[in-house]
Amino acid sequence: MIKASLRIEPRFPHFLVAPFTSAFSSDKLQYNPGIDDDMRYTPWRLYRGIAPPGLTSRAQHDLAFIGMFSNIANTLRLELQCLWAYAYLDGRIDIDRHGVFDETALVARWAEARSPFGHGRYFPDIVFDQLPYFDTLLRDLGLQSRRKQTWFREIFEPYEQQDYRTVVPEWLAMQRRAESPVDLKALIA
Repeated sequence: MIKASLRIEPRFPHFLVAPFTSAFSSDKLQYNPGIDDDMRYTPWRLYRGIAPPGLTSRAQHDLAFIGMFSNIANTLRLELQCLWAYAYLDGRIDIDRHGVFDETALVARWAEARSPFGHGRYFPDIVFDQLPYFDTLLRDLGLQSRRKQTWFREIFEPYEQQDYRTVVPEWLAMQRRAESPVDLKALIA
């Protein structure tokens, strides 16, 4: 977690101090963890918010958790997480096993710093960071994360559920292409 804090601090120094009591105050808002019974439990720290980092770092892809997040677009998040978990369990995701713990710690520390009085203390709270999370899952799956048809729409239109409607068919088509090797003799003839 220290290494993760050192990566976040230079770019987002305001995340590593407590929020202020108001926009015009320099008094820090105090949090009393004694009022929260859940603080005595270890927070969820999963690779991509889905896979245990210990198993993942050893290339043991036989356990995954879905839904350990807090965000607004739950249906879409769960669809992407389910597809990612399926690909993970089936060994179809290329994972840098040496960076699993660092990546997991970075996401956990980011969530804690981003939502210090919210769910970020327990599990990744991505209410304001859901699109980058979706992009990460899509890139892991080998899919395009930019879902709009033009750069103008990519910049100026909000993302909606319908922008992701072809994710599963795209991934299935990609898997079919990977499983059926091209017959070079048939192409030449």
